[in-house]
Amino acid sequence: MDRKAIYQTIVEHATLSDAHAKDLLKKRGITKEVAETLKLKSTGAYLLKDPAISTMPDEILNTLQYRVGENAAVLIPYLDPDHEIYSLRPHRDYFKGSEAHIYIPYSLFGEDTS
Repeated sequence: MDRKAIYQTIVEHATLSDAHAKDLLKKRGITKEVAETLKLKSTGAYLLKDPAISTMPDEILNTLQYRVGENAAVLIPYLDPDHEIYSLRPHRDYFKGSEAHIYIPYSLFGEDTS
């Protein structure tokens, strides 16, 4: 499974916790609707119990295992103009072997971000 497929699977199986949804609204003004459009999700122990995720490569599982409980983080998917996920990272973290990308929320702005 390539990285894009891994990231897509994680986002398909993940949810955004109520605590993270409230935090996004309070600190960043991101409503639940915008969070859904941007496909923002939360890490947590629930992901590690999901059969589709529990068999992923170690570099993915190691980051997800660290990001549980009080260390749970918002998962930030990077979407291309077609709304396909090409990268994913936990807030203030990364998956080993992933690259840094500029975050452009095409889902909200479209291709014209000027």
